[in-house]
Amino acid sequence: MDFLIAIFAGVFVLGVLKELIPLIIQLADKILLAILRAPFRWLAHRWQSRAQLTPYQRGLRRASEGAFLAAACIYAATWFPVFLGRGLDNLAGNFWRAPADHPGVAVFLAVVGLGVIWVFIGMREARGGERDVMGALWSTAIAGACLAALWWQWLPSWPGRTYETLLILAAVKGFYIATAAAGVVRFTLSVQLPGNALRVVERLLQQRNAPLVGARRRFLFW
Repeated sequence: MDFLIAIFAGVFVLGVLKELIPLIIQLADKILLAILRAPFRWLAHRWQSRAQLTPYQRGLRRASEGAFLAAACIYAATWFPVFLGRGLDNLAGNFWRAPADHPGVAVFLAVVGLGVIWVFIGMREARGGERDVMGALWSTAIAGACLAALWWQWLPSWPGRTYETLLILAAVKGFYIATAAAGVVRFTLSVQLPGNALRVVERLLQQRNAPLVGARRRFLFW
């Protein structure tokens, strides 16, 4: 009797699994597709939201991101003697003598230059915007929190010092410094000093008073 019950139970379980396995596979496929699509949807949303920003908001974001990138790279250069055995000046000298032999230095300098250019482009775009009091307060709070974390050494601690722990320590401190730099730049642009508004008014007057030039005759598309 027990043997028959076990057989019927096994048949029942197999029947249930036969119905559930296709559903589980279909559900797993949907979950996998959702996980793979999530980054692309996030990038599309970011791109769409960035396209809808005003020039002032776009300039704020670019200047903040550029300051974060440049500050992080500059701070990372201070750890080169620890991890690479040579400082940035030595690496730059070697790159100057033989650029083809040091592609990593070229990439690093290009990233630093990109961050600096990003800051200047963002500052130029954000010039003349309205003062953002809440943005300035939030930027001050974020920069102050990062500087306080550096001052009171809110850093991970380990009993031993290895290259892995030093790398994590450098990454945390670099994040604090880069975030503080981005906050300072964003605060400066959110306050909008009076001189910026005066220059914007002068530039608008020059554009309005510019002499009109007649359009030249075109032949087809030229």
